[in-house]
Amino acid sequence: MVIDTKKASLILLATIFLLAIALRSYQLDRILGGHDENAMLLYVGYAPLKAIVTNYWDVNNHIFHTILVRLMGTWFGEENSIAIRLPTLLFGLASLWMVYRVALDLFNSNLIARMALLIAVVNPIHIHYSQTARGYSLVIFFSTVMILLSLKVLRSETSKTRGIVITLCGFLSVYTVPTNLYFLFGLATWVLVTLFLPDSQKKFFKDKEERRRKGFFFLKIALGIAACCLVAYAPILSQLVETIRNHQTMTIETQWQGLSSLIPSIFVKVFPDGLLIFIPLLILGLCYKNSLGHSYRSLFFIVFFLPFSFILINDMRGYPRNYLYNFPILIVFMAAGMAHAGDLCGRLFKSTDTSRWTALGICVVYSILSVNILFHKYFPSLKTSNGREIQKKIAQFTHTHDLIAVQNPENYIYTRKQYRNNLINIYNNNRLNGFNLVAPKNYDLFKYAPGQGREVFQIIKKLWGQITFKTYRQYAINYAYS
Repeated sequence: MVIDTKKASLILLATIFLLAIALRSYQLDRILGGHDENAMLLYVGYAPLKAIVTNYWDVNNHIFHTILVRLMGTWFGEENSIAIRLPTLLFGLASLWMVYRVALDLFNSNLIARMALLIAVVNPIHIHYSQTARGYSLVIFFSTVMILLSLKVLRSETSKTRGIVITLCGFLSVYTVPTNLYFLFGLATWVLVTLFLPDSQKKFFKDKEERRRKGFFFLKIALGIAACCLVAYAPILSQLVETIRNHQTMTIETQWQGLSSLIPSIFVKVFPDGLLIFIPLLILGLCYKNSLGHSYRSLFFIVFFLPFSFILINDMRGYPRNYLYNFPILIVFMAAGMAHAGDLCGRLFKSTDTSRWTALGICVVYSILSVNILFHKYFPSLKTSNGREIQKKIAQFTHTHDLIAVQNPENYIYTRKQYRNNLINIYNNNRLNGFNLVAPKNYDLFKYAPGQGREVFQIIKKLWGQITFKTYRQYAINYAYS
């Protein structure tokens, strides 16, 4: 029986992508608000577009992503969780294809490319940011595209289309998360080193003229990205710098004392829990050479480590998630390490089949452990929100002219729509029927003091002689006066 290799390859890739869609769609419709979505939506996500692009008073404003969220909310409804998360889902899925292409381009191996795709598909942090309304899946996508197209330009001919796409991705990555400047600095340095170092194998350049032409091509790209960033950030540049410098997460996280804590945390972020045992494979991947005898370890070392020199200068570290632009090179070199481990076993047993099956076996074990983390830790953690219960109680027990207050600011997002509608009714009709406080069942209402001010219900008690109140289960507490 003759097997159509091309058809089998397409079926395999399609199957892996169906798995990717399934894992990222699972619980995509959960209620909004968890994992920093609350801060993003309430601070900037529901703001007018003009306010989004002309203000940067909080680092949760991933501006380009926030614009997409605002548009989705306008078109499909502000509480439509699938629509709000759709941009991150689409960019997350697209970045998987880019990871596959980068692996194929670096190592010229279908085996490594497919393993890289699979371990990216089941990666918990990639799944998380592909189904959470934050800007990090966009950063992963833009960074991966820039790596791929930079390699394409160095290896072949320059083209206007590639130049425009690289420029656009570079700008949008910074317009999403400003610290992605670190990645641009690392990638630009690697390109610069490649342009100036001798190329005895003629891996990238045939002659000096080609080297010079490509050098000017990348220079124009760098100037284009810089110009776009300056234009976009000009109205808020001073505000952005002040916010980043004053924000505690950008200078210190859980009292870290330097890079010795940050760098390991980046690996933990990408390879959580038991997946850390595969880190030695990453080292093996750095030693791997493709079929042409080319090694790209310099790409990894420069892009990953060089940006930390900025941190040594300005001490703006941020969270490990700020460095997820490293996701594609970590995944690709991990897959190369699996292939290298297989090659070592193949040499030991003097069998090509042993090499392939060993690499695939390691990849399968990695994938099983990753899926185990997903279904025993990650997905269960998404079910902790009580938002739907709060909304149900509010709708059941709140009247149209009741003023709603929320004891825990994190729960405000679940009452926002009813709160706004009731406030409009109260104002338009000059009528107030009662007060509703969203709080735990055993919470003392007379201690409620928003913004560290006066106890609201203590004041109300003095103004009105008779106050009757009712408690409705755990999350909605109604206080009415007469």
